[in-house]
Amino acid sequence: MNLKNLGNILLCLAATYLFYLLIILSIFLFRGFTKADIIAYLPPIAKNFITNPLGWLSLLLPFLSYRLIRYLYLSWKRRGHKIFFKRISFSVFLPILFIYSGFNISKWYTQSENFDYQWDSTYNNVSDSIVNRYAQDGKQRGMHLFGRRALNEQLIAELLQTNLEWITIVPFAGQEDYDSEWLGRRSGDYSTWTRGDSFFIKKIEQLKDHGFYIMMKPHIWMHSPSSGKWRSDISPETPEGWKSWSESYRQFIFHYARISALLEIELFCIGTELHQIVKDHPEFWEQLIIDIKKIYKGKITYAANWNAEMEDVRFWDQLDYIGIQAYFPLTDKTEPGVREIKKGWKKHLKKITSLHQRYNKPILFSELGYKSTPDAAIEPWAWANSMKSLYKKVSYQTQANCYEAFFKTFWDKEWFAGVHFWEWQAGHNHKRKNINFTPQQKPAENIMTKWFAK
Repeated sequence: MNLKNLGNILLCLAATYLFYLLIILSIFLFRGFTKADIIAYLPPIAKNFITNPLGWLSLLLPFLSYRLIRYLYLSWKRRGHKIFFKRISFSVFLPILFIYSGFNISKWYTQSENFDYQWDSTYNNVSDSIVNRYAQDGKQRGMHLFGRRALNEQLIAELLQTNLEWITIVPFAGQEDYDSEWLGRRSGDYSTWTRGDSFFIKKIEQLKDHGFYIMMKPHIWMHSPSSGKWRSDISPETPEGWKSWSESYRQFIFHYARISALLEIELFCIGTELHQIVKDHPEFWEQLIIDIKKIYKGKITYAANWNAEMEDVRFWDQLDYIGIQAYFPLTDKTEPGVREIKKGWKKHLKKITSLHQRYNKPILFSELGYKSTPDAAIEPWAWANSMKSLYKKVSYQTQANCYEAFFKTFWDKEWFAGVHFWEWQAGHNHKRKNINFTPQQKPAENIMTKWFAK
């Protein structure tokens, strides 16, 4: 390849990149984003695009398409129609056939589960508000709700029919890595209210109109984590860094505590899976709790990861619930039955019971979920990305068994305050089988509905 050709390729890539950015900018402007929002959002999008292999592939597509069209045109012009049809067959039709066949083989393999589940709709809530069993037994029947679409009556009816009574709202703050010295949102810090806040407020007001209880549960999202690091490892390395990070975290938490107070939200989570900070700075959390209670008068909890973190929290006695992100490993077998999964809960049940007895506080599973895969009970925390869906088998039965085993193990315990499942995607169509955590339109949804009706 000579320098002229290389220059043409680079020029084409740059032009395509700028064209994509202009499209994104146009979408922002069409949706009414402010100049500050655009300045905040565009650079991270641009960075993520060029650091993603799929981004580079999309940049190459126009150039490769041009080269293919030119190649076929010259074949027709110089070699005649026979050579043209031969080359278009090998360079266009054959790859399309290969991709189509591969997709269908993948679909056949991943979605070949034979699970004949008999759906029972007799337990569905058909009213336009919650039954409010929480007022009777104190157990939270909850779900993390996501989706950028505004709620409508159909979406709310879908939630109501499952006997859900609590909805978990999750606002995210972002930071680059575990040792970052600041966190915030792309439009800046939390000193002002934004359109995103208005969206959350409207959604919460709609839910409360139908009787739903709300848990506000702020999370931190790491944009560019070092290998093997996640939010549990967050820990600024210098005193100055800790001072900066802790101040920005307080601003983040107080912002949503004020919204929670304004909307009279029933439960507020002061932090989620921040194990290293919990161990290194217990005094930070103790003061944070005192200050939050000056702003917010509802009940509060902290969401500790299932492993050592729940034992390392020293401030459970200052909270209303012991919150656990309950992704406990339950077996080493694929496609386990309910009995096998219940057996896997036994050792964890002892630790959880002991934790309750030590602090005399109710246990709340602030988060629990299972993928629709045969290995869902082995590493329940493992994420289900879109690439895995091309080769990982769907197992609605395993997900259903995990739900059934959980309910049979915990639901009748007097000290157990309930569960907030992960996750429900508002507005998504789940007709095609998927391996995601959501129980929507899967047997797990019906099992949850029946147990929540008890």
